[in-house]
Amino acid sequence: MCYGGESIGYTKPSYVTVPFGHLVITPYVASSSYYFGKVNTIPIATAVRNNVYVPCKGVIRAVVMMNASVTAVGTNEDWTMSIRVNNTTTYAIATTGAATNVRTWNNFNLNIPVNAGDFFEILTDTPAWVTAPSGTACQGVVLIESA
Repeated sequence: MCYGGESIGYTKPSYVTVPFGHLVITPYVASSSYYFGKVNTIPIATAVRNNVYVPCKGVIRAVVMMNASVTAVGTNEDWTMSIRVNNTTTYAIATTGAATNVRTWNNFNLNIPVNAGDFFEILTDTPAWVTAPSGTACQGVVLIESA
């Protein structure tokens, strides 16, 4: 059970949501890799700088995230987001190809084991946009089923 709680006979799983995101970036550079996670930071090209730490042992079951572009929408090339755990293993979240102000990447079928103290970052490999989205900010949550 997360946070050192004691079981009192409750048999349903316990879940923890861990928020992540990034501040506005203008614009993403085409065909580049970015890492982000800690809220109130910007995406950067170097891993292990925006770590979000896992509070308990369990299994990541879902990632729900959105990215809003307020300056320029950008074109509709396929754009993939992944979650990278402990800077060793990368799991795809989803790919979206939309020319809209708000893009979403959701995956409710994940099965990623984690331990308390592990960390994750969101990794994006941007496509070769004709026009990159600009003035974008991202927010999301990771859903952990605690062990």
